[in-house]
Amino acid sequence: MTNDKGSDKRRGSNAKEIDLDPVNGINVNHCKNPRCPSFNVVYTGTSADPNYIRSGTTKATTPYGRKTLNNLGKHAALGTTSMPLFIQCNQCGESPPLKSNHGINEVLKIWAYHPDNDSCPNAACVNHDIPIGTKRAYRRNGRTPAGTVRWLCNACSKSFVERAKLRASRVGEKPYRYEDVIKALANSSPFNRMMEVYGVTPVSIYRYIEKAYKACVRFNAKKRQKISSILSKRGTIYFSTDRQDLFVNWSNREDRSAIPIKATCSADAETGFIYRYDVGVDDKSNQKQIHEESIGNGDIDVANVFRKYPHLFLPSDMGIEVRINSFIEQELIKMKRANPFITEVELAYEEALFRPNIESSSNHIAEGTGLPNNCLLIKEDYQLYGHYFSLRRDIPDDVKVINFSDQESGLRAAFMSAFADKVMTNDAHLFYISYSKKAVREDRERAKRETYLKIKSTTRTHNCDWEASKHILCLDAIQNYTSPIGKWRDHWGIHPLESYSEVEKTFSHQTYQPNQDNDEIAHYLTKASLHYVDNNFMRARRRVSQFERGIPSSASERRIWYGRSFYRPDLVKKTALILTTYLNYCVANSGNTPAQRLGITKGAVRLKDILNS
Repeated sequence: MTNDKGSDKRRGSNAKEIDLDPVNGINVNHCKNPRCPSFNVVYTGTSADPNYIRSGTTKATTPYGRKTLNNLGKHAALGTTSMPLFIQCNQCGESPPLKSNHGINEVLKIWAYHPDNDSCPNAACVNHDIPIGTKRAYRRNGRTPAGTVRWLCNACSKSFVERAKLRASRVGEKPYRYEDVIKALANSSPFNRMMEVYGVTPVSIYRYIEKAYKACVRFNAKKRQKISSILSKRGTIYFSTDRQDLFVNWSNREDRSAIPIKATCSADAETGFIYRYDVGVDDKSNQKQIHEESIGNGDIDVANVFRKYPHLFLPSDMGIEVRINSFIEQELIKMKRANPFITEVELAYEEALFRPNIESSSNHIAEGTGLPNNCLLIKEDYQLYGHYFSLRRDIPDDVKVINFSDQESGLRAAFMSAFADKVMTNDAHLFYISYSKKAVREDRERAKRETYLKIKSTTRTHNCDWEASKHILCLDAIQNYTSPIGKWRDHWGIHPLESYSEVEKTFSHQTYQPNQDNDEIAHYLTKASLHYVDNNFMRARRRVSQFERGIPSSASERRIWYGRSFYRPDLVKKTALILTTYLNYCVANSGNTPAQRLGITKGAVRLKDILNS
């Protein structure tokens, strides 16, 4: 790969060393091609590394990206060209962008929030992960006015309580409406209707959501150990992963930019149980303070990997992101006009090549969107890494991992890093799943009918049962791969098991190895579907009125505003967890809840029992 103007390609003794030390077992800077000898061989950060060549600028990049763009000509809005820092594998030529291990770990810390303190809350203290009760780590330090035991850390002298007592209800509050309000929230009731029906105030609703969020965090934390035990007994976990866009109304009347929030979800492909529904919001950090600190220490002028907060969107990043995404959108429109028959799979590969950071989606921050004033957004590439590493820590080591995901480079890169050890031992597999997003009812009914007839015909021809017929059809699909597609020459096949929700279904095995058993892969393909994760996104929009899509209009200059949407991004994060817990444990579908089908519970859990955790 040759230099572009403005890039700072470093080779030999003049190359600047980068601190890429692993953080809590996280080290993602390596080749992510599972068929390459350098797969999972980490980059040392020095010029003497025999496996990689580092390229790109150490400064904040101008909004232009990879060499491929030069073939299409420069866009007037983009200015000079430069490339973000990346490494190029000497074996296979794959060139993943450099990521901050520290930044990924910070995302994990944000999502590891627990309302109670079972150890020192000071993240910099040596006792931060040492639980209360450990000898010589803590000592009692009296009680609070409410009677709660106060603890003192012997290492940093931090005083804290394990769990604060709930305050008494105030005049005008109706604590007996707590469960009613939360159930209404999860059943598409806007705030105005809650106030009208239950006679509660907006302040009470916000307090109930906060209280329910903490209760759900406690409840899910208690169930996590049992989930790990169940997965160990099953031996294999099949789950699907995809991303969702949620919007928050603007809080600045002068700007009027909708606030985009990315959510990443993973659902069990057999039971529909939602393992994680992570929302890319940091509601604990001070936005103004972090931005001023980034200006003061010069972070806004250096490459993302050098920053103290590489995982967070700063206001200074907005202009670049908007210009890049506008350019990519225009180029994709040109490609569609030039070739009306280009497939969605081919278009996705071309779109990925346009990005300066190939692991970050190009539609997060776009024209007409902005950043919140009261919290920070997490960058999507770091959010995807955090999501998969969170799953990796929850899944036992003795469990095989089979993941079905949307066609997205960021999802692939995060999976290959989080499960690299399992990929090398053939214990983790990733499949891209793609299907038509434009199918109408007639297409859906036809696909469902044809799949039924195909399976029925196979059972008669081979004199086998229904599941064996599906296995035979998937085995034939593997042996009839289409020609390679895209720059990376990925093989795609037509999936024989279409459904009402997945029409014109295709697949690509991203962890393919020549020595793998096709019978084993065919078995995995019989379960390949994004149905449950897409169904969760649909239920989120239907069950929470604040998650419904806003409708842009020409009168409002295509700005999106929806009267029922939240004005606070932190409420999106809290409501998402409340809804996920409610659907997993309380709502029965086809007779059982997802938690029952997975084996976590023996029956539906009462919402009251969750809210009182």
